Amino acid sequence: MVPCDHPLCDPRICIENACHYSLIYADGDYTRVILSSDMFTFPVHDGVVAHFANPTENQQIPTLGIKFLDAYLDLGSHRVFKLVSENIYFMFIKPTSSEEDANILGAIQQQDYRFLFDVGVGVMEFVPEKCQSN
Repeated sequence: MVPCDHPLCDPRICIENACHYSLIYADGDYTRVILSSDMFTFPVHDGVVAHFANPTENQQIPTLGIKFLDAYLDLGSHRVFKLVSENIYFMFIKPTSSEEDANILGAIQQQDYRFLFDVGVGVMEFVPEKCQSN
C-alpha cells in the first residue's frame, strides 16, 4: 500500500496510513480503491531492459504473475515477451524512471481478462475471458 505521505497519494484520502481514492462513473457506479505500488527489477543488457534466451525443447520463456490484494493475474509469457529475432525477446513492460512513477498494465497485459471489483466486500478478481466474443 502507498502511505499517506507518498507523492502518489496527493490529494487522496488517508485511512490508517493507507492512501484511498474513489471513482464515480457517469452511470452512478463507483469504485473504491486502496492505492498500492510495486517495483519489478529486470536485467539490463547494453542499456536495454530485455530477456535474452537460447530456448531449447526443455527451456521456456519466463512468465509473470502479479498479485493485487488477494487476486492473482497470470500474464503468462505471451503477454510479457515477444520474439523479435532469433534468441532475442522484447519485453512489453517498460520500467519507470523513479519510485514515484506508476507502471501501468497496458492493453496487451489486460487482453482476454475481465477485471472484477466488488467494493461492497472489498474483493478483486481477474477472470480469463475471450473478449472477442463479447
